[in-house]
Parts: sequence; structure tokens; C-alpha cells
Amino acid sequence: MACVRLCRYVGIWPRYVRGMGEGQVPCGRTGTSYQSRNHSSARASTMPDPKSIMLGIETSCDDTCVSLVNGGGYVLHRSVENQISLNEKFGGVNPAAAKEAHEQIIDDLVQQAFDVTGVSPTSLAGVAATAGPGLRICLEVGLQKALDVAKEYNKPFFPIHHLEGHILVSELKGTPITFPTLCFVASGGHTQLILARSVGDYKILAGTLDDAVGEAYDKVARMLCLADRFGATPHGGALVERAAREFSFLGKRSSEYVPVSVPFLRDRDVVDFSFSGMKTSIARHVQKISNGPAALQKMADVRGNFDNETSGAIAMSFQVAVAKHIQNSFRRALLKLRDSEEEDVPRSLFFVGGVAQNRFLYRRISQACSEFGVENVICPPPQLCTDNAEMIAWAGLRRQAMGVAPGPSELAAYPRWSLDADIPNMFQYCSPPPTHRHPRRERNVYGDPPSLKITH
Repeated sequence: MACVRLCRYVGIWPRYVRGMGEGQVPCGRTGTSYQSRNHSSARASTMPDPKSIMLGIETSCDDTCVSLVNGGGYVLHRSVENQISLNEKFGGVNPAAAKEAHEQIIDDLVQQAFDVTGVSPTSLAGVAATAGPGLRICLEVGLQKALDVAKEYNKPFFPIHHLEGHILVSELKGTPITFPTLCFVASGGHTQLILARSVGDYKILAGTLDDAVGEAYDKVARMLCLADRFGATPHGGALVERAAREFSFLGKRSSEYVPVSVPFLRDRDVVDFSFSGMKTSIARHVQKISNGPAALQKMADVRGNFDNETSGAIAMSFQVAVAKHIQNSFRRALLKLRDSEEEDVPRSLFFVGGVAQNRFLYRRISQACSEFGVENVICPPPQLCTDNAEMIAWAGLRRQAMGVAPGPSELAAYPRWSLDADIPNMFQYCSPPPTHRHPRRERNVYGDPPSLKITH
């Protein structure tokens, strides 16, 4: 923990803090957003032309998603192809196999979107695709297809931040976002509590120091062989919640089966999340009651095919510990925000990402938020919680309506792109320009893209 604090103080992040490999960013940093903090609030509130149509493409991980969305927030077409069978074969996401699966189907999905809706590519307002964060070789498949369509039909191209898509997707439900607001992005690759001041203006309040919460849920579901019990699904968190819910009907205490320690109970200065230790506690317990007190084997090999009561108790123990940890981090982050002189605690929070479908966590988060005057905790519909192209298309429409210039015409993927990191060509306004220049940074800990440029 001391090492982490030192690294955060000097601005250098060790490799082990970078979350789930190539696709995860060091989320604990706080700072300015990837859009200038000084841009006009009026520009941020500008809504798209209802007649405009944006093609959205999302291939940041193992889902191939294509969608057509109009400026009125109406989804004209959506298609999602997951890779459940591939993930079962490799015991998780295999980047090379995922890339190949994307390449095999992306052309057909885009053509299908035009054929089914009757929308002509020439009538598009633009093309948007996820530029990061994510698995680089997967991102490049979607980006390349988006650039090909944009060049062929002479349309503007908008590279979109995956998390901004999650943040803005609730507007497709017909729920307008009143800024400033809080956003909790929780999925298999990301766990961040974010203060959204406006579109493109974000501050990270808390992030994960190791695993994402969705990743931890997926691995616990695999350890308990819950797919064999309930059926295969791309979201292990849903299986853990179901097993825990069935166990709760028995009226027994899960702590009697496996106590899971909650991180940072005594270290009240830490606002970030950490799920690796809880996951390891479950792995050790599963191996102990399966094979005896031997040394912990490789995490991917830990399996325990238990009776329903035992697996349900372990699932409940894990879920309760996760909920307590998230509640504690929320309270510390919101207390810090409330005590600051720069920001007020917003009255609403948008809970987005695949984990947002977990109703147990939703209730616990709502409870923690209510203590600080956050009255509304809002979740998108289930189909918009997981990765989808609707959110990417809508983010492209919102940025276009704000006057943000199209992105570069060359392929540029950012696998470790943080909301508070400078990325080239994401700050260019068509007209009028921002009032002040965004401060240049001499060094970007997430990589070294070309210098920031702002057009006037």
C-alpha cells in the first residue's frame, strides 16, 4: 500500500497497478478530464439534431457491436455478437481469438445495419467507434472498419472513449442527464467513481488498484462452476448474484461458511477499490474444501463443484464483502468531495456498466449515496448496461452537436486511455473555440501520443 501511495505521489504507476492487463487503465488517479475543463457549459448542453444518424461500432473486448442511432435518442438498429463459446474454450477472453472473431463478422454486421433499416451510408451524420480503453488488437478492428466507412462515404469520424459512452448512454432511455452528476462505471474491465461536470468534463474520484469488480465476479463464478448449474452466460456476476439470492432464502448466515475480509477497513484515507484480495480469499477457501490445505494453485485452475447450499454461501459471502467495500469507498470519496471547496455533491448518480444489473449492489450503493444527499441512483436498461454500440453512436452525436471536430483519419487505438489523460485531436472545436487553452502536459503516464493541438 505504501508503494502505491508513493507511486501516486510522484505520478508513476507500476505495472501491477494497471488492472486487467492490456485493456485496463490505472484508475485511481484524479485530475482534469480529457476535454478542456473551461469549455462553455452551453456547448455541453447542446443536443443533436433529431434527424441526424450516427453509425456506432464497439469492439473493445469480446463483443462485436454495431448500431444506428438518431439524434432524438432513438435506436434504429442494434446488433451484438458475443464470444461465449470462445471464452469457455480459453477460460476467459483470448485477445488473438477475439480479434479474429471480430474480423470475421464486422463487415456483415455493418452491412446488415444498413440493409435492415434502409438507411443509406450517404445519409449518415458521421461514424463513431471506440478508440479505447480496451484490448488494442480488438479496438483496431472496429476503428479500421469505422475509418473505412467514413472515408468511402466522406463522413466525419469520431473516436470515442469507452467510459464516456457508458456515462452518456442513460440519455437513450429518455433520462436526461443534469450536470453535474456522479457516475459509477462498474464492468469486467473498469471500476471508477466519476464526477461528470458536463459532456467531456470528468474527474475520477475513485478507481480500482487491481482487478475490476466485474472481473472478480466472473472469476468467482468460474471457481464455483456456476455456469454448470445455471447455464453459460457472458456475465458471471449474474450467476453469483443468483446463487447468493437462492442461498439467502434459506435464512442462514454466509459468514458461517467463509469469512471474506473487506479491504482498507482501518485505512480511512484510501478511497480507491481493491477486489483482488477478496477474490483470492474465495480461491483459497474453494481449494481448501476441495483439495485440502495445499498451496494455492493457479487461479484459473481453481474449481469447486459443490452442492447448491455451499456454493450459494460462498457466493453470498463474496457479494456481501464486495458491497461493504464499495459502500466504504463511496462514503470516503463523497465525504472528501463534500468537504472540498471546489465541488458540491451532486443529487444524482448513474450506475452503468455490466455490473449495474446487480440489484443487491444497487440497493447497497443507493443506501451509501442517500447519506450524502444523492437522492436518485439511475441504471440504464439491461441491454444498455453491457458493452453496446448504441452508447458509442450516441456519444458521437453528442460530441458532434457540441462542435467537436472529427478525429484523425489514421488508425489510433489507446488501450490504456484514461478519462483524465490528454489524447490528441480530442480537444479540437469547429467553432467557436474554447475560451482558454487546455494546459499542455510534458509527460503522459499512459503513453506518449503526439502533442495536443487546438484549432482556432
